[in-house]
Amino acid sequence: MSKNIDIRNLKQFQKKIERMEQNLKPDFDKIRTIILSKKFMNQHTNFDSFDELLAFGNYIVNSEEDFLAIPDNEFDLFIVKNTDFPDWQTMLDSAYSKYLESCLR
Repeated sequence: MSKNIDIRNLKQFQKKIERMEQNLKPDFDKIRTIILSKKFMNQHTNFDSFDELLAFGNYIVNSEEDFLAIPDNEFDLFIVKNTDFPDWQTMLDSAYSKYLESCLR
């Protein structure tokens, strides 16, 4: 009987971890407004927000689908010219890392 309890507890623990992992995967709006915060954008660009950066590049982005439709190479070049990052993924990784650090404080 104690083994069944241990297994149930383990399964409950596993479900909690899976929920936590899902919560750590940010959606597009969270990326735009929280992870790419004003502070982060001011430190690494000449813009106050990610939306402002996109508008400067004449990117019309009303949804995650719109954003994903931007060709990677084109957006990487735009990021190089308008931020202090070598590409979009590096910028996003840096912002996400700073966001996680702030959550742990």
